Amino acid sequence: MQIWTDFLRVAVSMFGLFLLLPALAERMSRTGATARFPDLLAVGFVRTALFLVFLGLLLGPWKLYLPGVVLSAYAVWILSTVLLASRNGWLYDGDAWTTGYARLLRSIEQRGQLRHVWNTTVELSQEYLVLTMLILAMFLHFAWYPISNFRFSSAAGYAQTLALGTLLNGSASTRDASVALLAPIALASGSDAATVVRLSVPLLYLLILSAIVCCCSAYSRSPWAAALAVIPFWLYSSGPGKEAATTPDGTLWATLVLVAAVGAGRRSVGTACSGLLLTWFLTPSFPELLFVALASLAIGLVGDALMRLGPPVVRRICVAALVVFGLFSLAAPLRSVPSQGPFQYESAARAADRIAREFPRNRWIVVSPMHEAAFVTGRGWHKELPEFLEEFPTSAATDKAFRLPFEVADTFFFVEKRPLPQGARLAVPGNSSNSFYYATGPGRTSIAFRAAEFIAAYSSSHHGVTVFHEDDDLVVYQIHPE
Repeated sequence: MQIWTDFLRVAVSMFGLFLLLPALAERMSRTGATARFPDLLAVGFVRTALFLVFLGLLLGPWKLYLPGVVLSAYAVWILSTVLLASRNGWLYDGDAWTTGYARLLRSIEQRGQLRHVWNTTVELSQEYLVLTMLILAMFLHFAWYPISNFRFSSAAGYAQTLALGTLLNGSASTRDASVALLAPIALASGSDAATVVRLSVPLLYLLILSAIVCCCSAYSRSPWAAALAVIPFWLYSSGPGKEAATTPDGTLWATLVLVAAVGAGRRSVGTACSGLLLTWFLTPSFPELLFVALASLAIGLVGDALMRLGPPVVRRICVAALVVFGLFSLAAPLRSVPSQGPFQYESAARAADRIAREFPRNRWIVVSPMHEAAFVTGRGWHKELPEFLEEFPTSAATDKAFRLPFEVADTFFFVEKRPLPQGARLAVPGNSSNSFYYATGPGRTSIAFRAAEFIAAYSSSHHGVTVFHEDDDLVVYQIHPE
């Protein structure tokens, strides 16, 4: 139940901060203009994202990226969009409110017109039903891994979580522009860095798919073109035989910004240029996922144009076949994702998260491999296990006069009973001095053996050692000195 509460908080914060409030502000500033709401969503999102990235790059080096400063700057940005960009002065013109209220009353009285609008909506909903079901199925596919697992399957997840945690503490500047976009979500939702990074991935994919749909609809006015565009993007990112799409780096944000900018390009050239600039900040290397998104748009538009040349029944059969193929592929999702690892046990991630939730802030420390640091940064302290064992050998633990040098109430010691199998992977976030212990089988085995040896020696000569968590792979000891 807690995971769904966290997911709802992150989703509401993301949609509210980046879509709803900016779009409403754009709508208020364009009173009298004929702008479609999807266009307002795209324009508001691109401009707000660009503002928050520059805010992070500006305040980060000065260590001023604090909750009050960020949220206050965001509020000023929204109000400035309404007040300074307003063309007709709706906020100061009382007649605008009176006219709008009168127009609403006339619409209620004209029931025939409302009935016509309702019938048109029903007809459109029938056309978009298949497309909506397809996007929902894709979203469930993307959301399966982060909702059912606490650990990350990529190095970028741990690195971005550490960057976000340190940024929220005002103790470091950010080099990843996507972290500046995640920070307001963490502040508004009240969630920790690991939760925001993990749960934002499926939401970003959902927004990318929605942006592709809106972009295709803006240029073709065809739901089938949108369906054709969505499926190639999904097959590339997480189709049959692919690993889970769990890379929470700037690529997802850049893809979303680029598609939104393309969709808004017909309405605002400035917004399109801002989107290109923001994409460069998010991913200077311009990964291939961005090209796939643009290629998907082209496939959707060209494919729809070609299908219009044939009979309508052929067109519908072809699109239905693609949709069925996509749903069939969803029947066996994530089969290539291992049940454990590749960087830590799932139980280790859950134990670290449980410690951070159940114990007072900054009153405890975790001694473990480096990957648990992503789950405790900003909520407690962390000491890398190899460094701890180098400073305090087993011989020191046998001395009754020995005391742990941490000014905290509790120390949690992670010991792998069965060392995590290691493949040809690099440790994150790239500590070369300890990479041997994390990225190789012999190194992982040696550090696990030395940790078990230390805790055995310490518990034989000291009191206050209890088992906080234990399973077949891992045991977490809680040391509470008396």
